[in-house]
Amino acid sequence: MIDEADKARRLARAICADVMLYNGTVKDAPIDQRAALISAPVQEGRALFTSRVSPALLQVFEEAVEELVARPLAIAPPAAAPRVVVAPVVSTGKPPSQLDPPMAERGPSLAIVIGVAVLFVILAAAAFLALR
Repeated sequence: MIDEADKARRLARAICADVMLYNGTVKDAPIDQRAALISAPVQEGRALFTSRVSPALLQVFEEAVEELVARPLAIAPPAAAPRVVVAPVVSTGKPPSQLDPPMAERGPSLAIVIGVAVLFVILAAAAFLALR
């Protein structure tokens, strides 16, 4: 049973990513039909998540569904489970406001920054050699 918020968040995001991957045709459906088409796969994902995660962290899945399924498909999030306030994570000792932000809010990763820096150095060297 998963009882850490970070692990629960990763599982929820993985399940939602699979739902979107295996139901890609929903994006092509008319907007008013998208919620009906995606609801069964989301329910299956919710059941899997519920079976593996502590009841105190069930809200994490609803947040992932809203971020990774509902927003990209431009639909209202499914209202199958009541919204519950999650208590601060005890295992980290940090309040929710101090937890790491989602990947989308962190900005460019270190690999991208290093890649851009290497590319800049290569272009600068090529320009220097061309001017000799």
